[in-house]
Parts: sequence; structure tokens; C-alpha cells
Amino acid sequence: MSNVPFRNTDYVNNPIGNDRPIYGNELVPEGGCMPDGITRVMRFTDNQTSDSGNFYQMTDYSGGPLNSVYITAGSDGAAFRLHDNYIKNTEYNGVSYTAWQGDGPYSGGKMFFVFDTDGGGYRYYITSPLGTNTNPIYGGDYSGGLSLSYPNGLAQPIIKNGVGYPPLDLYSGNSFEGRFIIEYIGQECDTITPTPTISQGYLPTPTPTPTSSMTPTPSITPTHSQTPTPTITPTITPSPTNCSCLEYEVNNTSEFTQDTIGWLDCNQQSQEQTLAPGTILRICACAGSVESRGGVSTITLIGSCGLTPTPTPTQSITPTPSQVYAYRYEVSNCDDATDVRTFWSDDFYAVGKVVKGYNDVDKCFEIVGSSTLTPTDEVANSYISCGSCPR
Repeated sequence: MSNVPFRNTDYVNNPIGNDRPIYGNELVPEGGCMPDGITRVMRFTDNQTSDSGNFYQMTDYSGGPLNSVYITAGSDGAAFRLHDNYIKNTEYNGVSYTAWQGDGPYSGGKMFFVFDTDGGGYRYYITSPLGTNTNPIYGGDYSGGLSLSYPNGLAQPIIKNGVGYPPLDLYSGNSFEGRFIIEYIGQECDTITPTPTISQGYLPTPTPTPTSSMTPTPSITPTHSQTPTPTITPTITPSPTNCSCLEYEVNNTSEFTQDTIGWLDCNQQSQEQTLAPGTILRICACAGSVESRGGVSTITLIGSCGLTPTPTPTQSITPTPSQVYAYRYEVSNCDDATDVRTFWSDDFYAVGKVVKGYNDVDKCFEIVGSSTLTPTDEVANSYISCGSCPR
């Protein structure tokens, strides 16, 4: 999971930080919401040169998840080159500070935003073009040229729910005010209207199929045991109007434990599937009916069903389905910005992730958005950044 803080002001029974929705009260898809005024993409603009570029929050590094990072370096550019100088997964004065990276806006290598305790604010630095694949925050020292932002007068960061973000104006209150501007672009989260509320458990309350009373079988002779009356197991027979067909993503987050997933499909038929550790299942199901019977999987409401629901078996001939792409992505070559393609995958990847296809295995592509075009390749592997993607 990401270290993105969650917020929920609509449903009090889905507490902050809980990424598993209370079924019937689904609010947001996987990842939750960013705080008010903060989004998943940050746009940095130099108003003097008119250069601008997009940046993405770093949520992982070579040692695992990255929940907080800061540095104590001031104007010492050499200190920013060394991986061990970054204090990771540790709060500073009770605040977890986010770090951001991108490819611009200036011509050169990677550009980073990190909180500097000496400056009391966020400082940016740019690696040289020869170091485009080197990320000192992620792991490994950087020995090339490095350009550091102005040393003094950094503005105070934005603090939301105990998490720090770069301010909207890096130098407010001094001679550089209004030059280096930050905008948080895109949506904070996608809210979904809940339908309907399921009050008891994950599955709708089963309605037993009416049957006639069972008459106990009498004993034949005193020497024989009486045959026990069989137990009648009720089947789930929901009303035809009860099912609101929605798409769900089920993620077995366990490293070793297998899970069993149960649900009612959109034809109101009971379904069950085994889910291996670390794997993801996407299904269409009646609202609120999906359950993790092993209790190790997260269940996320995606929205209206975009998958082809499993049909109820009939005697009719099943037509040959057309190609269905679960997700289509517009991707840009990490080493050639003019090389833009469309990939597809059954898995969801956020903007900023880097992937490889099955065709040009020596090329890496960054996801820049969704696409409606016909894909030319399928995603084979994913990476945190262009720098961590092997060529």
C-alpha cells in the first residue's frame, strides 16, 4: 500500500486509515483520498523561464516502502548525492515528509523535491543528464553533477494530517516570491455513490428455499438405531431486483497465505475462487457480496462493472468473445519522449509507474495516462521509476 493518508468525512464507520471499505458504504477505490488541496501529481513551474514539469510522490525505495524522508544538508550540494544522508521512514518533529521526483522542467536529468531541515522547507535539486537513471533517495550514491535550488528563504511546507508536502510558493515572503510555483493537479479521489447498504455481514442474508416438513423415520425394531433426519441446507435465492452489478478488485496482500474469495455474480449465482498470495482478482459482483473468507485480502470497489459478467449457464451456443482490455495505458519511452505507445494490462498501474512490454524488452516506458487506442503490446513487468528499470 501507498503511504498516502486517507480521509473519510462521509461515513463514520469507515475510520481514517482503513483501506478496506465497510461493504454497502464503499467510498473510494484502492489508495484512498489525498488530503484537501493535495493530489497525486504535483506540477512545478518556473515563472521566469516558463519551464514546467510534473512530479510524483515517491512511495518506495530500495529498502521497501517509503513513508517519510528528509535530509539535513542546507546548501551543501555534495550531501544530497549520498543515499545514507536521507533519513527514511522517520518523523521529523512529529511530521512525515513526502519526497517527489520527475523528469523536468529544465533540460537535464532527474529532478527531486525533499524536505531540508537546515532550510526549514522543501528544496529541489537536479542531476546532470548523464545521471538520469541515478536516484540517491531510492538507493546508491550519485557522483555526477548536481544543481541545487537557492539556499535561503524556503517557505514552510504544507502539513496535512501529520504529513508534509511542498508549499504552493517555494519562496513566499522574499525576493523570489512568485517565481517558483507548485500546483497539485488532478483529482483527490474518485467518490462513488454507495448502493445498497448490506446490514449483516458481507453476503446478503440468505432466504431459505421453502420445503415441506420432514417426518422422522421410525425405528424398524428395538435392536436397530434410528436413521437420523438429514439437515436441509438453505440456498441463497435473492430477489431479482436486489443485485446492483459493480466491479471489485480483490488483492491478496499476504506474502504466504492463500485466500478463498466468495461472491454473488451479477446473475445472483454464488461463486468462489482461490486467490494465491500477492495476486489480484477483478470481478463483477452484486453490491456488498464480496468476502475474503481467509481475512487476508483487501476488497476495493472500482465502480460500474467494466468487465463482462459471468453468464448463467444455458443450453445456447456461447459466442466467441471479442478482445477485452481491462486497462489501456498511454506510455512514453523513458529514453525517447517522441516514442509514445499504447499498452494494455489486466492489472491497474498508477500514472508515473514504469513498465516493459513483451516486444521491445530492452525499452522502458513511463505511464502518462489512460488511452482509448488499440494497444500494440501488453505490460510484462513494472518498476518504480525509469532509473530502476533495466535496459
